[in-house]
Amino acid sequence: LRSCGLKIVANEQHASPTLTTFEAPGGFTTIEFLERARAWGFQLAGQSSYLRRRRLAQIATLGEFSENDLSSFFGALRFLT
Repeated sequence: LRSCGLKIVANEQHASPTLTTFEAPGGFTTIEFLERARAWGFQLAGQSSYLRRRRLAQIATLGEFSENDLSSFFGALRFLT
């Protein structure tokens, strides 16, 4: 996410390895960004009023996945930033 130019909320020392909170890219509101991510085939979190007010979204990387599974998400994300 950082390599895509996004601001991550937690610093490395306090970050969770499975849930990452970050600012929505490109001036999008949280809801606008979540809709884009859904169109790319990814379901992210950000529906709470706390996250929406702060233009934040969350990505959870739970279970088994590969870099390949996420490559289209990060490719599309780089296009927005």
